[in-house]
Amino acid sequence: MSRRHVCIVMGDLETVDPETLNCVSDAHYHVSREEAYDMERRGDAEWLREPKSRRDKGVLQILKKNYGLRGLSCKVGATLAEGLRNKETWARVMLKDIRHA
Repeated sequence: MSRRHVCIVMGDLETVDPETLNCVSDAHYHVSREEAYDMERRGDAEWLREPKSRRDKGVLQILKKNYGLRGLSCKVGATLAEGLRNKETWARVMLKDIRHA
């Protein structure tokens, strides 16, 4: 069984019926429960259907319209994260610029 138990739908889509969501159609993404609860805690998403048990699949809706799921942010995100972990100056400057701080 896949560890990706939670369906992620974008906030700018029409209202989604969690009961009829088709996981075979590739119309949405999947994340682990841990990732989903982290997104909810940060305020990035809200539950459309929270899983009631370990076997139940949840549905989470992304609230931020510009959430980067593809494009340049995904291509350089891992490199930036590694640079920040290593406390590299270029990575800190880039993050500061991204946050406009």
